[in-house]
Amino acid sequence: MKLLIVYRGFYKRLDSNVKTFSGGELKDINGIKSVKENIKYFQELLNPETCDIIFHTYKIDNANDEKLLEVASPKSYIFEEYGGKRMTYSAIQANELVSDCVKKYDIIINLRFGLKFMKKLNIDNIYLNKFNFLWQEPIGYRVCDFIFIYPSNLHIFFENAVHFSKRPWSMHTINQELENIARDLQIDIPLNVIIKGRISSHCIDNNDYVRLCY
Repeated sequence: MKLLIVYRGFYKRLDSNVKTFSGGELKDINGIKSVKENIKYFQELLNPETCDIIFHTYKIDNANDEKLLEVASPKSYIFEEYGGKRMTYSAIQANELVSDCVKKYDIIINLRFGLKFMKKLNIDNIYLNKFNFLWQEPIGYRVCDFIFIYPSNLHIFFENAVHFSKRPWSMHTINQELENIARDLQIDIPLNVIIKGRISSHCIDNNDYVRLCY
């Protein structure tokens, strides 16, 4: 199995508890540290033959940006200024990088920076021929947007679902977007939820599986 890990979003950002950006302190969510931990975690979980990294993120400063490159050793990457871009922008840019090399890989793991996995996911609950979400949110049909695991042949559908969605929180409703694509094209896009039950992504400390790395 050839595995591609795809990161999106900020690797450093203002603490979420700060009410205003103007008075906020820039805190490291250890996006750099978590990359090393994530690589080890996914290698132990899936035992891939190869494991490569691609990312899109936003510039902080030369020292931190260079450190991220040193740790991640990405096959491809983009740094750019933030400038108030919409939430899905980074995912769209990262997906375009994946499209340039998707045929080289069997499985893709798409995730945000700064996640620390506290507990090993049950491999029996991860179906590598399906599009896997971590969990369902407590309200409605939304899913957790922290991480998606899917076979490379489904990447084109994920890319289109993110790119063409008009929903402001489309990463949380990517399941609905994929179902819409499947219905329109009259094809099957198999979906799976790894952790059963409903968990809130906004209360990240209230689960046994994942934390933000401060």
